[in-house]
Amino acid sequence: MQDAWEALEDTELLFMTRTGPTELDPAPAGGGGTSTTLIPTDRLDWGANPIADGPPCIEVALMRRHPATGEMSALVRETGANEYPVFEYHECVEEVFFLDGWLTLQNSETEGGDMRPGSYFWRPAYVTHGQSRSCDSLYYVYTDSALVNRRADGFHRTAQDNRLERERAIAAGAG
Repeated sequence: MQDAWEALEDTELLFMTRTGPTELDPAPAGGGGTSTTLIPTDRLDWGANPIADGPPCIEVALMRRHPATGEMSALVRETGANEYPVFEYHECVEEVFFLDGWLTLQNSETEGGDMRPGSYFWRPAYVTHGQSRSCDSLYYVYTDSALVNRRADGFHRTAQDNRLERERAIAAGAG
């Protein structure tokens, strides 16, 4: 149960539900219900990409990162025109809601598309993707566990191929 929300001016809200128990902060004593942490976007702490081997030309404002699981919510921005010609996959679900600018994603040899404000995608774990182009973009990113960029040698790599590769690496002690 949450207390009522109130917007003091025209507001757009991106509300994305998750499965599992909520992790809301307790309300102040005597306040009842729960409270959330509101972060004014103009006061976010923007920094270099905290994800190793990710696009170097982005800035990230981490809004939440769970210390035990790596689950993450962040805003990502890119300035100018950028290309990221890499094939990769992640061991986590990746979800993006696009806010500003444009981004062209290639998801296979024949599938891909342009993201514009209001575009959304959800990508399951281990799916090979990559080779993107963008310009002056801003988007919200959610991952359900730690985001680690794993390289792939092309779109021919299936999610099952990537999962088996990771299992072999872990069994060999290469983590």
